[in-house]
Amino acid sequence: MENKNLENTVGSHVTFKSFCNLLEKIIQIDETPQHARKTGKIEEKKNLVRKFIEYWRQTAKAHNLDDNFYPVMRLLLPHDDDRVYGLKETKLAKYLIEALCIGSKTEDALKLLNYRAPTKIKSEGDFAGTAFFILKNRCRDDLTLNMDEINHHLDQIAVSNAKGKDGQKQVNTSIKHLLLNLSAIQLKWLIRIIIKDLKIGIKETAILDAFHPDALDVYNFTSSIEKVCSMLNDPEKRYNELGVQVGSACRPMLGEKAKPNKIEELLGGRQFYIETKFDGERFQMHKIGNKFMYFSRNGYDYTETFGEDIHSGSLTPFIFSALSKEATNLILDGEMCAYNSKEKLLLSKGDDIDVKSARKYDSIQTCFCVFDILLFNDTVLTNRPLKERVEFIRKCCSEIEGRIQYSVQQKALSNQQVVDALNKAIDSRLEGIVVKDPESVYKPSQRGGGWYKVKPDYMAGLNDDLDLIVLGGYYGSGKRGGLISHFLVGLLVDQEGDDEVKKFCSLCKIGSGYTHKELLEYNYKLAEKWKKFEKKSAPVHLELGNEKPDLWIEPKDSIIVQVKAVEVNASEKYKPGCTLRFPRLEKFRPDKQWFECMKLSEFDELRNKNSGKLTNRHLDLADMDNELNFEEDGPSPSKRKRRIGNKMPKTTVASIYRGIDPMMVEKAGDLFQGKEFCISIEDDLKKKSALEQCVAELGGELVQNATKNTYCIIANRCTHRIKSYIKIGLYDVVKTEWLDKCLKHGRLCQWKPNDMIHSKPKTRQMFAKLYDSYGDSYTEDVSVDCLKEMFNSGSFVKEEFKPLMDLEFRLELRCKMAEFENKYFPDNSKYGLFRMCLFYFDCFTHVNVDLKTKNIGLELVELKARWHGGFVLSKIDANVTHCVVDKSDLTRLEKIKEINRKKNRKFRVVSSQWILDSIKAARLRDELSYVL
Repeated sequence: MENKNLENTVGSHVTFKSFCNLLEKIIQIDETPQHARKTGKIEEKKNLVRKFIEYWRQTAKAHNLDDNFYPVMRLLLPHDDDRVYGLKETKLAKYLIEALCIGSKTEDALKLLNYRAPTKIKSEGDFAGTAFFILKNRCRDDLTLNMDEINHHLDQIAVSNAKGKDGQKQVNTSIKHLLLNLSAIQLKWLIRIIIKDLKIGIKETAILDAFHPDALDVYNFTSSIEKVCSMLNDPEKRYNELGVQVGSACRPMLGEKAKPNKIEELLGGRQFYIETKFDGERFQMHKIGNKFMYFSRNGYDYTETFGEDIHSGSLTPFIFSALSKEATNLILDGEMCAYNSKEKLLLSKGDDIDVKSARKYDSIQTCFCVFDILLFNDTVLTNRPLKERVEFIRKCCSEIEGRIQYSVQQKALSNQQVVDALNKAIDSRLEGIVVKDPESVYKPSQRGGGWYKVKPDYMAGLNDDLDLIVLGGYYGSGKRGGLISHFLVGLLVDQEGDDEVKKFCSLCKIGSGYTHKELLEYNYKLAEKWKKFEKKSAPVHLELGNEKPDLWIEPKDSIIVQVKAVEVNASEKYKPGCTLRFPRLEKFRPDKQWFECMKLSEFDELRNKNSGKLTNRHLDLADMDNELNFEEDGPSPSKRKRRIGNKMPKTTVASIYRGIDPMMVEKAGDLFQGKEFCISIEDDLKKKSALEQCVAELGGELVQNATKNTYCIIANRCTHRIKSYIKIGLYDVVKTEWLDKCLKHGRLCQWKPNDMIHSKPKTRQMFAKLYDSYGDSYTEDVSVDCLKEMFNSGSFVKEEFKPLMDLEFRLELRCKMAEFENKYFPDNSKYGLFRMCLFYFDCFTHVNVDLKTKNIGLELVELKARWHGGFVLSKIDANVTHCVVDKSDLTRLEKIKEINRKKNRKFRVVSSQWILDSIKAARLRDELSYVL
């Protein structure tokens, strides 16, 4: 029902019909001949917006109301409005059919549901236009709502949509109220607002300029339409001095694409910086006293994720100590990356990791890579040169490995140094490099200004080309209305028998890289071959993920296309569990037969070889004739240069990346006889090859893709490929440690819960009968090794606490334990005797210069100290309270004392006898008589 208690604002006095009339007048300008116009199209459209703003302000003045233009601006710029409705064309079509009582099998209903299909309607491919054509004789023209009512119901839809199923009833109520109380022309514009595409031929820059001459600058700083409208509400006042404000996000400065051989020319021969282009997500960190805020490049607030203070979030507790106490207020610009603490490296977007959820993954943590600073205390630094800003970064924070680090500025003068840095980035599987002018100032939201990004995927010939088959098609809209404008492409699935029906799996959707002429040509060639895709009767030869095409085609009638992309990303939309990032069509391949497309196994090998990247060749400065791609979707084909010379050789996979040949392995036993293994280790190919060799020698069979006969899948971590196997639910996924254990003991060890990455239902049922929730057997006596294994598995610690259990946490916990023992067991705390002692044991006996061995006696004392509550550190640091030395070996005593003299907080150097005597006496003995 309509809300009768809406606040009396100017929006309650302005109808949605008048706003729609403005939009209609704007699109009519495109149909007006040039000679009939006094000015250009954009200027005339801006004048119409200015007249509506004036009308809004006059209405506000007449009713003595606040004239804030935000209620209109969020409808005029729906793409910049932060409301998420969860409504797309198909769902809106169903609402229209239900609300207006259109028969579900009628021609009008089918036109709404299949609006992209070719029809005689002028607006084919445009859902809103199709809806208007169908509804114009079904809706009353005298219906309308005011602007406040429109925004109120859109707010209700957005809020209810965020609640999921619980809010669906309110979504239904609000959308039906709008559909039943607006005319056909108003519904057309409402639909475009919800879909966030008005199609009025005027960009946000022109609309903001029409509102206020400073509006674009303010929006670049704040990323908020609401702040633009509130700060610049008075058209007579200029926002002369824009300031960066802590707690208010501003749009980041961007890099301009550049050729490696043009850098010297662009920078006038001056010295420049080369930095790594981090493959993460752009974020700003704001610090206000002891409070933190984190904003994405689009101004979204992720403070709750990364932590408002030292006690919350996946990042703040770990970097708080790295920030200087002098930096009370701070804004840092950088890249939020995922860091693998075991392998000690930054991960890329190609890995199945969401940096905003990094703490959910084992050994993966959030790392903030800082490369610029905007504010230090009360000083705004955006107008300072980069070389000065870099010094401020070093002044305000220090590095913590895997948590916060600087971007290293490599000083350079030549194009060759740029090429060398790019080739090094290719070898390291990095996204690319960024070249910066040391004299450049920080310009929010602007591209260029002294920043240039150089990536291997911009350069023709550096990326691997993939020959993929067209499996499906999608109807286009706008200029491509009535055509099959996008294609679903995929791979040939490997099969054992030649007589079986060939199967294909989807990989990605492409819609760029070809000319309009090429599109028309292949639409004509394939016109009679397309078949409508029905979910209930999907073709058996197609293996699809969540992404379904509008049409499908028989493989024998299809075509091969040569596709280029940046890297491989995880995605459940496609069957392999991954897809291509920024795919673009290089060319159609009529010279290839339909069955000559790339196989799934070839694609997996290529992906594994390059760690997800599709670039593996170096750039040579002497060979820079190829054009750079200056569009993210690829270059215009009309401008693409033809390659000269011999055809590029087909990409092959080196032998180290293929499965081993069982025929070349000499059998050494039958431990794994009759069992088929799939060993999937993507990040350590040498270990994969070694394990395969051992399995083959002991009679086991090997496959590169699991089959129905596979005994188990061996893996070292849960990659996106493993997740796709887990989703199927037919396989046991076992850790590599289990296979190592079998090889060590020379027998097929029974699986235990701690051996598993994933267990299929049958295996889980077996575990439930034999083991408790901690992995402890009901029937077998626990051994020392088993106990260690259980504790090391971490099953006793909840997942959400694992990231917090660092050294600082454990030391604080020991203090609380000591307080508890002193309070409740003051006279009987034998096993908490050394609770407040932090030991370093000098356990190495130096036999000679080249040889050192463990001092077994001192090692035993160490165990006794730990048994009685002592905490042992592996090195001498600021926390050490006692350094324990064996009197029989004083070779390092002077060095230890020298270290102690340099420390602000001294530790005691005592003999091991102090620990033994204290245990014997059940109290801490006086240390002075044991000091060395």
